[in-house]
Amino acid sequence: MTATLEVTLPEDITYKLEEVAQLKKEPKEKIALFAISSYLEAFSDLKDELKTWDRLSDEALINFEKSISQ
Repeated sequence: MTATLEVTLPEDITYKLEEVAQLKKEPKEKIALFAISSYLEAFSDLKDELKTWDRLSDEALINFEKSISQ
C-alpha cells in the first residue's frame, strides 16, 4: 500500500537533500524516503532497547530489595 504525504521542508534541509541526491545520482524522493525509513527504524529499535533496560532495572531493584531484607 502506498500513501501520499506532502511535507514542507526548511531551506537548509532542502539544500542538503538536493546535495545528497546529486552526489548519489538518485531522486530526492528516494533519498527522503530512505532517511525517513532509517529514522523510524532507529526509533523503533531505541524504543525496544529502552523497554529492555526498564525491565532489567525492575528486576535489579527487586533483587536488591530481596538482598537487603534477608
